[in-house]
Amino acid sequence: MPLSEIYFSFFNYISAPRRRAQDMEVRFIHNHLFTVITTGALMWAYAILAILTIASPIPGIVGVTASIVHNLSPFIYRFTNKRLLGASVLLTAGIVHQGTFAYFTGGFMGNIVIWFGVLPFLGALIAGKAGAILWSFLSTMASAVFLLLHLKGHQFPMLITPTGEIYAQAYIAFGWIFLSGVMSYVYLVNEEKLASERSEKKQHLENLFRILCHDIGNPLALLQMSLENYNNSPDEQKKARAMDIAKRAIHSIVDLTQNVRQMYVLKEGKKDIQVSPTDLNPIIDQLQFLFQGPLQHKNISIIYDDKSHATAVVMVEPISFLHQVLGNIISNSIKFSNPNSTINIFTNQSEPGFVKISIQDQGIGIPNEILQDMFKIDSKSNRPGTSGEKGTGFGMSLMKTFVEKYDGEVEVISKEKSNLHPSGTTFILTLKGSLQ
Repeated sequence: MPLSEIYFSFFNYISAPRRRAQDMEVRFIHNHLFTVITTGALMWAYAILAILTIASPIPGIVGVTASIVHNLSPFIYRFTNKRLLGASVLLTAGIVHQGTFAYFTGGFMGNIVIWFGVLPFLGALIAGKAGAILWSFLSTMASAVFLLLHLKGHQFPMLITPTGEIYAQAYIAFGWIFLSGVMSYVYLVNEEKLASERSEKKQHLENLFRILCHDIGNPLALLQMSLENYNNSPDEQKKARAMDIAKRAIHSIVDLTQNVRQMYVLKEGKKDIQVSPTDLNPIIDQLQFLFQGPLQHKNISIIYDDKSHATAVVMVEPISFLHQVLGNIISNSIKFSNPNSTINIFTNQSEPGFVKISIQDQGIGIPNEILQDMFKIDSKSNRPGTSGEKGTGFGMSLMKTFVEKYDGEVEVISKEKSNLHPSGTTFILTLKGSLQ
């Protein structure tokens, strides 16, 4: 089995309770494991060196015992999320091992006390600020004890052989290089991964905010209009009509908020959006309702004759398909269409299992420089509509994102007005589905 598989199998085992409880960032467990791997090699090397080259058995016994405790320290995360406890068990084993080795090989004037200096860094890597503070204090105290003993004239035993002393010095020289290099690399990799995750989460939250800002405007405008009509009209039938519009607008707002909440949960749970067979006819009817204000304002008609052809059923998530996909396209078409024009919607089944939905307007078209980048989230594609309408500039990127979540494709064909042809834009959605 490759070493990477062994590592991740062990990591998954010890981190499983923490991942289920979501009470600890797993990067800290990775830091602990890499610390065990890198410092563990040095711990065992010093233990074997003590057995072979130090006249007293004590450093060897302490070294083996401490190395075992050191290696078992990751199992703490099976039972608790206390990072400082995990770091302290690991580092206590290290300081006891190295302190014992140092005592029997010259004490403060020996070369082993220098290893105390790495403990604050490792404590910070595993347990954060608390680990850095605690182990800076403990390392300082341990070093101070050796210094005070030396100043008081205590005679530390020098029981290591000349050959052992050379190897101990080599462990320091090459061990510090190895340890600082590997752990610095691990730290940087983890920080880059964390920064990437934070950036992705920030982008996701920004997208949810954009969806709310972009799509909730139409039903809110309808709700405001219907309430004004209800308050100002003495006719009971008109009041009933206004109340019906208000109810439908509120239903759309609820759908939008639930959809945003679902998107957040899906993202946090690493799940994908759930698609289902969706009839296109009620979707078009709801679009006519939601955009009735802008359509009436510019005297634009949406033409979709569902009696002239079979009903289109597509595999999408209905709410996002209504608001983020077709809603964005229709909004864009209205914005850039001239007054007294039409928006035509066609469906056809070019190949088995797929439906093409074409939304064609007679608007001013899209310039090539905007057309090339219109689906990029950071593109500067926003421009005023034919009646001065303002937009957010991110509707098209959201639309494409959802189409791809349905395993579909989107194509845009657009022409600006010239002597050779009229202007207009056609969005072509290719989705799994059928004509029934």
